[in-house]
Amino acid sequence: MLNWWKGLKQRERNTLGLAGIISGILLIYLMIIHPFTAYKNHLVDKLQEQQALLQWIQPVGSRITRIKHQKKPLKPTLFVHILTSTLKEHKLDQYMAEIKQIQTHNFKIQLANIPFDAFIKWLSQLNQSYTLHIDELQISAHSGGHVAVQMTISC
Repeated sequence: MLNWWKGLKQRERNTLGLAGIISGILLIYLMIIHPFTAYKNHLVDKLQEQQALLQWIQPVGSRITRIKHQKKPLKPTLFVHILTSTLKEHKLDQYMAEIKQIQTHNFKIQLANIPFDAFIKWLSQLNQSYTLHIDELQISAHSGGHVAVQMTISC
């Protein structure tokens, strides 16, 4: 290889040397600099997405906090009355099979053959109005969009 190099004219050596330097610079750019700049650009894009998400979530988070504080806490003695009255308001009292107090703040509710959409609407309205926690929820599908529901709620 050394003989080949010595056999080249000076202009050819200069051209090959310049090509080698350019190839080396290009190789360094492609293997070292480009991956770092691509990763930096990716992080900048991700940061912008996260900042947009933060700007969206801050007002929503304060609204959620405000709504949580607006909910009325339930007393266990009134909870059965509230359940039955809200079921009557939504015309769902005919589906009520059983409401039983398990512990001081825990109640077991069974609803038979209730329309699923009406049940979800009632439950979400109840959750928006009062402070409660669904400990257990079992839903069994029936025909025609009706379900059987067994749930344990804490107030």
